[in-house]
Amino acid sequence: MSEARNESSIESLESSRPSTPIVEETRPDETDMLGEQSSTPKRDQKPKTQEEMIISVATAVLEEKKDKGVKVAAPEPFDGDRKETRRFLTEVEIYLRMHPTEYDTDEKKCLFFLSYLQGKDTQAWKQRNTDLIFDWKDGDEKLEWKDLKSAFKKHYLPIDIKADAQLRIEEMKMGERADNYVNEFRVLADESGYDDEALAHIFQKGLPFILADKILNQPQGRPKDLNGWYEAAIRFDEQYKYAKAVQKPRRFQMANKKKKKFEKKETTVNRMETGRLSEEDHREYMKDGRCFRCAKQGHLSRDCPMKNTEKAPEKAVKKTPREAYVKIQAMFKEYSHEEQKELLNIMEDEGF
Repeated sequence: MSEARNESSIESLESSRPSTPIVEETRPDETDMLGEQSSTPKRDQKPKTQEEMIISVATAVLEEKKDKGVKVAAPEPFDGDRKETRRFLTEVEIYLRMHPTEYDTDEKKCLFFLSYLQGKDTQAWKQRNTDLIFDWKDGDEKLEWKDLKSAFKKHYLPIDIKADAQLRIEEMKMGERADNYVNEFRVLADESGYDDEALAHIFQKGLPFILADKILNQPQGRPKDLNGWYEAAIRFDEQYKYAKAVQKPRRFQMANKKKKKFEKKETTVNRMETGRLSEEDHREYMKDGRCFRCAKQGHLSRDCPMKNTEKAPEKAVKKTPREAYVKIQAMFKEYSHEEQKELLNIMEDEGF
């Protein structure tokens, strides 16, 4: 914005009429002050108008800013993955174009490019071309930037880019996000040579079944073109993720001491129904001084008042869903309102 304002000021000043000239004060030559005649002829000092002086200063400021260059991201290093060849070349070209004064020779461009080759899959190729620069002798042909790019493409790009893109795009599957899938699909779509109808079919196959089903059964009907598929996939994916985030329970885990309060009551019911205690319940009962038979405190199981009132074990009869519901409801009502809320949270956390 500041550069645009400076340039606008310059243009407006150039188009305005010149004002009263300002004559710069000329200093007497040192030799004249000593009484000697200067051997250098004096140049005529042309008076500068105020507008010309402002233009001169503004131009200098603009040139200084241009010399500093525009900030642009450095390329991501290339490790030999052929799928990243085009991406790497593009990033290098952008960086060099945005720093013309810093990389103004073929040698600087080549060294910058080679410095971003990393890993064992690029080491041999990098070393061979670096030697062409550092071991150059008179009479040898210098390595030029265009030749290095051409050699790099020949070595790392697939021989048949179109066929390679077709194989890769047909194997693509959507991951966590639809927008990432769309971006990657578009890159390969441009290289594959397929028409939009074929690409829409391939794109649909790479979507999760639930997402593809939503797109096909939306009220307005299925998308009419490839861009419609892109937009619908991103839209429904974002809606799904938003709904999932909103419905996510706030409480993920109950404190152990709160859980035990319910576990003891549940254990009592289980004990009466099964007639057996688990090892953990056995230790808890001994610690609390509870009866192994009725789970109450104050007596041992051999002195339990319920000892003679127990009926002979009957064959368990499977309850109907309605009977099970009535029993669960009756058990649930035994708790206070606060305990009911905590119990519901536990059931939700456990996926009940």
